[in-house]
Amino acid sequence: MVEDLDLDVDLDDDEIEELDMSEKKISSLPICVCSLADLTGLYLEGNELTTLPHEIGMLENLTELYLRRNRLTSLPESIGRLSNLDSLYLEDNMLTTLPESIAQCGSLKGITLHRNKLETFPDPLWRLTQLEELYLDGNKMASIPEEIGYLKDIKELGLIGLGLVEIPRTIGHMTKMTVLHVEENKLSELPKTMGRLASLKQIYLQNNRLEKLSGGLGKCSKLETINCEDNQITGISKKIADLENLKYLLLANNNLKDLSGLQEKLASRGLRRMTLRGNKLDASLMKLDTDVQEEMKKSGASKISDGVTESKGGDDFAQKMGNLGGIQEGDEEEEDD
Repeated sequence: MVEDLDLDVDLDDDEIEELDMSEKKISSLPICVCSLADLTGLYLEGNELTTLPHEIGMLENLTELYLRRNRLTSLPESIGRLSNLDSLYLEDNMLTTLPESIAQCGSLKGITLHRNKLETFPDPLWRLTQLEELYLDGNKMASIPEEIGYLKDIKELGLIGLGLVEIPRTIGHMTKMTVLHVEENKLSELPKTMGRLASLKQIYLQNNRLEKLSGGLGKCSKLETINCEDNQITGISKKIADLENLKYLLLANNNLKDLSGLQEKLASRGLRRMTLRGNKLDASLMKLDTDVQEEMKKSGASKISDGVTESKGGDDFAQKMGNLGGIQEGDEEEEDD
């Protein structure tokens, strides 16, 4: 079987450090691969794997494992022996859960699980407290547990299209997070503890049910991008206009009738891009839309209509929470509008 794979390496060479077996139509990993003790990178993308052999745990020097676009329904418990694993790519498989042993991968910094079959948040994930990147986009889990707040080193978090109706208030513990994706959910509000995300630079909130752009985000002083197009927003907190680093404010396709008196501040902010189409704003406010400004420059027009077209943009639980320093009701910062 190995002979049929047309590999550019000699598997008898014990010193192989990287092995690319992507797009080979393999349905099982040859056991001999698991004896390559020096292997640090293993690429198995675009195959027909449904599981991995127990012997995968022998690759103790492995740092990167690429398993995108297979048919994996489970991972072996032996994966917990990969103590040097830094990055694990699992997009586009059929995983419904993760083995408990994965929590023993103490070097794991990034795991991508886009478009699998997860219906609940895998319990081992919140015990991977060293994680810096976690993507769960395209699964169908209606809620995220409070324990996610244990992941205090997270820098990038992807929760697109899960069907979430709320974000746990313990997200306020993730103070190193720079990028948050929560598009295409059912969020009607954001937790006030969002204001504790001191490192947050980009937040993507498109296609939710938000009714207000709240002041909690206005406390995230490093914010550069706020995208909340295609919501039901009727008001904007005054603190949003005070964000000194804000470069992109995308508000198209909401229910705004005015800008809460913030138009002068927003106009003076020098935003690189601001979208307002698809709201109920008059023509004078629509001139703040940078896309409209570009159109006016191109056409040489001095007037625009108000209307508005579609945007293209678009342990015991109590004890565990105590260990987390759990953000309890009443422990949320007050919000000034």
